[in-house]
Order: sequence, then structure tokens, then C-alpha cells
Amino acid sequence: MRGPWQSTRPSKAPRAIKRTVTQNFGVALDEMGRYEEAIQRQEQALAIYKTIKGAARARAGCNRNIGITLLKLDRCEEAIQRQEQALAIYKTIKGTEREQAGCYLNIGVVASRLGNDKDAIQYEAQALEIYRTIEGTEREASWLLQEYRFCAG
Repeated sequence: MRGPWQSTRPSKAPRAIKRTVTQNFGVALDEMGRYEEAIQRQEQALAIYKTIKGAARARAGCNRNIGITLLKLDRCEEAIQRQEQALAIYKTIKGTEREQAGCYLNIGVVASRLGNDKDAIQYEAQALEIYRTIEGTEREASWLLQEYRFCAG
């Protein structure tokens, strides 16, 4: 006989653990330089997050991570697409301004790598504008200002 504290419904904990471990494993693989494997793990985590209501932030995070890894593989167009997907999701979530700025910055980095300096500056300016409104992002804002001085100079 079950006590009142025991549920007859199956626990969602194993699924939550699997998606978190899968995403974290993808990040670890990226840090080890195993980029293709990292993308596969992030894609697996993303597929799980797509089935979960309320996991938009996690979906955006997976897309952002995949975009960063794609850049390391010089798959620039795909990297921009993933950053734009992440940005579109973040824009629908209150309190994700820092992540939005990070996406703008990442898109700017890719644009610069592609030789599109004008686009890079525009994206980085958007990131800077957001960082200036967020307490605790002085380091990011300072770095961007240094980049502008270097480009202008």
C-alpha cells in the first residue's frame, strides 16, 4: 500500500536528468575539442527540450551552444542561423537580456570572421546597448568598447 506522499504517476526526474546531463556533456565535449560529438549531444538535448512545455530558455541555450561550436568548425552560416534561432527564442522570454546580448555579440564575431565588418559592428553595437542596461556587465561592455577603438583606429 502506498502512503499519501507516494505518487502513482511515473517520475519525470530521470528525463530531466537525462536532458541536463546530455546538454552538459555536449558542453564538456566542446571544451575538449570534440566538436562534432558536442553538436550531436546538444542536438539530442534540444530534441528532448522541444518536447517539454516551458523549456524555451533551455532550447535557446542549446541553439546558442551549437552556434558557438559550429563557429569553431568554421561553419559560419550555420553558426549565424543557430545564434539567430537562440536570439528569437530569448526575445520571447523576460529576463534574458544578457543572453540576447551574447547572441548579438556571437553573430557579430561570425560576421567579422566572414569579413562583414559593417554587420559585425552593428551586431556588436546592439550587444553593447543591451549590456549597458544590465548591472554587472561592465566587463562585456568594456571589451566591446575596446573592440570599437581598435576597429576605428
